[in-house]
Amino acid sequence: MVRRDVSSLPSDTATLAFAVAAVVWAASRPLGLLCAAWAIAAVGFPRLCIGYPT
Repeated sequence: MVRRDVSSLPSDTATLAFAVAAVVWAASRPLGLLCAAWAIAAVGFPRLCIGYPT
């Protein structure tokens, strides 16, 4: 039985954001750091600290 009312962690959006940041990191370290910072600030922080479902 699968419960649909319980949110998952990490969310699909967070997983995608961090996966993109990892791929960009492999190609360009400075741009990868920027992508990782965006993933943390725009996706990770709202999901963990505020409870906003991204």
